[in-house]
Amino acid sequence: MSKLKFPPSNDSKLSKTIAKMSQNKSTEKTGFITSKNDKTTYFKTKSFRLRELDFSNLSFIVQAINKDSERKIYSESEIIRGIINYISDNLEICSKKLLTHIKNSS
Repeated sequence: MSKLKFPPSNDSKLSKTIAKMSQNKSTEKTGFITSKNDKTTYFKTKSFRLRELDFSNLSFIVQAINKDSERKIYSESEIIRGIINYISDNLEICSKKLLTHIKNSS
């Protein structure tokens, strides 16, 4: 097996791309993500830990929803966002029941 070594390149792909961008040259396929829709904002959320019982309940919910879904497997994050949106839309109807569950989960 030969131990042929290639000489290191002084210019990396990143440095060439940045040089083109600083000169305002067109760089269509640079690998950088540009958003055409700036209306979407992602907030950094507070992370939290679930207790074992809460995690098993979430796993049960995920399994039940994915069993009923024929076309897509939903992630835990998508399901949590859906639950938050559902509660937000129906807060006036289910606020008392939700409050009892919140008190019991402390």
